[in-house]
Amino acid sequence: MLAKSISVWWGIYLIIGCCIGFSIKTLNGLLFTLENMSQFRLSVFVPVVACGSLVLAVISYFISFAVNRLPMKKLRRQLDKIAAEKGISKEYTDLLALNCKGDMKNKVCIELAIAALLNGDAAKASEQLARIDIISASDVANSTGNYYIAAYYYAVTAVMHLAVKDSVKAASDYDNGRFYIDSMNNDPFIMAVKALCLMKKGERKEGFALVCEADNLRKRKLSKGRYNHLQGFILAAKANIFYDVERYEECFDLSADAMGIKISPEYEQHLISLGRAAKDNMNSNPSDFS
Repeated sequence: MLAKSISVWWGIYLIIGCCIGFSIKTLNGLLFTLENMSQFRLSVFVPVVACGSLVLAVISYFISFAVNRLPMKKLRRQLDKIAAEKGISKEYTDLLALNCKGDMKNKVCIELAIAALLNGDAAKASEQLARIDIISASDVANSTGNYYIAAYYYAVTAVMHLAVKDSVKAASDYDNGRFYIDSMNNDPFIMAVKALCLMKKGERKEGFALVCEADNLRKRKLSKGRYNHLQGFILAAKANIFYDVERYEECFDLSADAMGIKISPEYEQHLISLGRAAKDNMNSNPSDFS
């Protein structure tokens, strides 16, 4: 993504540089006379334009990147503050809905879908995902190398179907978006979703190992007090997978840890039920997942 973005800027500055050089060469002697114009040589001009354009391209990319991120960073700070105080509340979703426009629309729709799932409303999550033009998002991903929207779309869609206990459709969502999901192997949320899908597909050891890796990455990447909705989801996913592999005592502890993150009453009730089920099974035979 970085290489493609800088290449676009580089191409723009190369064209401008070539146009300037051509104009100067053509107009010299016609409208004005430049001293030392006889020294104008392509062997000198081309490397200077190429190197100068590359430097300007790198500078322009980082400036545009910083400017484009400002609205989302401001929104993220506001969301994290609300989430820390009230969880994924109406105020949280109203603020997201207010900013669901322009370049941020797809990202906001994805966050609204995740918020709906954490509030136990799969139908609302489906409505938000339907607002995303996945064909356009896939085209953007393939042309720019930025797989965020496409990967999150398929991952959240899979979670939505898992929430309504439709493992077949969840597996289909994972398979359809596997290229994008696998490309985001450093994103703890995507990794946690992939782990859940692998568990449902019968690849239990792979799913177990991946969700542990996702949680370790969560601890390193997501600072305390930020991205509460993602942090809560990853912990809940890990607790569920530990229950599935019969690591009941650790599942109980993970459920308690996950409840320390304020999300929603539905999220809390799920963890309470999971913790109780784990406690009831603590005397079961030890698992081979050690």
